[in-house]
Amino acid sequence: MERRVVITGLGAITPIGKDVNESWNSILNKKCGIDNISLFDNSTFKTKVDAEVKNYESQEYFDLKQSKRLDRSSQFAIIASREAFKDSGITKENTDFERVGVFVSTIQEQCTINCTKGHNRISPMFIPMSIANMPAGNVAIELGAKGESISILSACASSTHAIGEAYKTIKYGSEDVIIAGGSEASIC
Repeated sequence: MERRVVITGLGAITPIGKDVNESWNSILNKKCGIDNISLFDNSTFKTKVDAEVKNYESQEYFDLKQSKRLDRSSQFAIIASREAFKDSGITKENTDFERVGVFVSTIQEQCTINCTKGHNRISPMFIPMSIANMPAGNVAIELGAKGESISILSACASSTHAIGEAYKTIKYGSEDVIIAGGSEASIC
């Protein structure tokens, strides 16, 4: 059975905005997200610029325990998914969460700690933080989605690929709702 598929909510946290409206207004105003690297000392690198989310403080979005448990990519995925979910109007009262899936595509922080402070300082959460499908899993946990939860890895096309797979999954009736997109925070 083929069904109609629509996008009902949007969410974003980007180098040019901390939500959809700010990001869209920045696009309209031709704001550039590329700037000098601020996340680490780049004095020994040829590259001095990046497109990072500036002035990001995880405590604005998460409690201390979550801030330490979630890697930056999962944090961004959750922030954008919260916004998209709110924008969509989906609630537990109007949606069967058994049929809500998450298709979000994507370790460097703990590797840096190992090199600078030693292996005894690596977080015990290193492995859970570095698994490629953790942004999708963490979004599913955060939002209570109990349907299929996957991460599609296809290089620069991963987010678009995830959206396309979500479209097919809904169209052919496997799920009713999919939170789809991508998250990355690999500036290190």
